[in-house]
Amino acid sequence: MVTRSQVGTVKPNPHYALLTQKVSIPKPRTIADALNHEGWRNAMGDEFESCKETNTFTLVPRSEDMHVLGNRWVHRVKLNADGSFKKLRSRLVAKGNEQEEGVDYLETYSPVVRMASVRTILHMATVLNWEIRQMDVKMHSYTVIYKKRYS
Repeated sequence: MVTRSQVGTVKPNPHYALLTQKVSIPKPRTIADALNHEGWRNAMGDEFESCKETNTFTLVPRSEDMHVLGNRWVHRVKLNADGSFKKLRSRLVAKGNEQEEGVDYLETYSPVVRMASVRTILHMATVLNWEIRQMDVKMHSYTVIYKKRYS
């Protein structure tokens, strides 16, 4: 009896099959690498413009008694469902581990949806015959629209 390993036939492990990417755009390792690539530079510009439009931060003169937080860029290559290239995405994030409670923040807020809530909404949409649409949320603009189908 000849086994697959003896012949050299390898069956791919389905657990790791989803980790393959067809995109050959590497993530930048330094800010200089990102600024030298036109796609990453445009993604960073879009993020910075979005931050300015939503008044995410205000530039103020620095004083001696200020506790200044650092920041960094986080880069991601976004893919379509089939694994093809969709877009480059850059985010400017503050280094939250450097914050001091009562100095840099007074309270925290993190909008997180529980899976039970998602299942409940999907169940209601099915029972009430609502139309369900997928959308991309940009810059924390949370808008949910339910449209009822009339028969």
